[in-house]
Amino acid sequence: MKIEVKVVVCDWGVFINDELSKDLIFNSKENAKEVKRIMELDNAHISVARSTTAINITKSEEYMLNQFRKIPYIDVGIVDYSGAVPQVLISNENRLVDAYLNLGLVEVTDEN
Repeated sequence: MKIEVKVVVCDWGVFINDELSKDLIFNSKENAKEVKRIMELDNAHISVARSTTAINITKSEEYMLNQFRKIPYIDVGIVDYSGAVPQVLISNENRLVDAYLNLGLVEVTDEN
């Protein structure tokens, strides 16, 4: 099965064997590519392992996290605490922290 993502007017479509699937048209190219990736994994009988362990937090911690999510200049990063002064190694501006935490979801693309 050949699966491709192509432009459809001003949206993005998932084409299966050169035919547009009318139910797989997206506003976002990234969403269309993610559906394509999942379809390819499914075709290969591969599933991505996901954490099913719950992370328990209090109501006040939930409130704090939700407030942080609303602030555009606060983000997640990977910090090295081994020295006297903590150093931010990777911020999440380009989703690198997400990639670090979810290696099974990473799809390497060209530099452009």
